Amino acid sequence: ELDDDLPAVANGWTVDSEDWAGDCTITGDAGTVQNLSCGPEDLGVTSRTVTVSTTVTTDDCGPLNNLATADGTNTDQVSDPGDITVLCAAIDVDKTPDAGEAQAGDEASFTIVTSNSGDGIAADATLVDDLPAVANGWTIDSEDWAGDCTIDGDAGSVQTLTCGPEDIEAAGDRTVTVSTT
Repeated sequence: ELDDDLPAVANGWTVDSEDWAGDCTITGDAGTVQNLSCGPEDLGVTSRTVTVSTTVTTDDCGPLNNLATADGTNTDQVSDPGDITVLCAAIDVDKTPDAGEAQAGDEASFTIVTSNSGDGIAADATLVDDLPAVANGWTIDSEDWAGDCTIDGDAGSVQTLTCGPEDIEAAGDRTVTVSTT
């Protein structure tokens, strides 16, 4: 007989495949510890396999500690750990004026850094920024987004800066600088 208290995950666990004659079942609700139970079954000189899976979410970040236990009526109980660490992204955006003030006719610019301080990849990260309305409109001076950056809208009205989507690696960042005169 196999017994396994599966770690609590937002989407719950499902049995993908198993070869136990007594079948395997999972009891309990998603978001709580669920119990996987297989057997009992006379194994003889053989082994049995069960595969369970889930789709992890940001609610599941961190370690998923797991210990499976097998037992029989004529054998000692055995157990084995199998742990998974769910790596999650933690994105932040920092918009900095390159100067606090500008004289009429001088350049004004912003540098915007989108960073990922998490342990996982920030998948399909996108930056969207409504730039203030200025007579001459905004231009992109530099950017290192692989998905490129664009500015939409007419000079003299609010323009929208969009960068991405792009995966930002753990401890990575992307930067764009926009300016106007």
